[in-house]
Amino acid sequence: MESLLDGVKLLGLGITTTFLFLILVVAAIEVTRKLIKPFEHLLEKPAGESKPAGVDPKLVAAALAAADLHKKS
Repeated sequence: MESLLDGVKLLGLGITTTFLFLILVVAAIEVTRKLIKPFEHLLEKPAGESKPAGVDPKLVAAALAAADLHKKS
């Protein structure tokens, strides 16, 4: 029974430690975000949305034919 109680104590300690560490990580990320925010204008603007590249129908047909031949062999 004593071992079970020790296990529960250790479980509680581990969960608490993990929870506190995650709170520390989130706090560090938030502080970093607030420190970097004034310098945002120095960063490059993100590129506009790219259009999906068109797929050549002949290339698709060739790939399907190759897959079909592979299945038959």
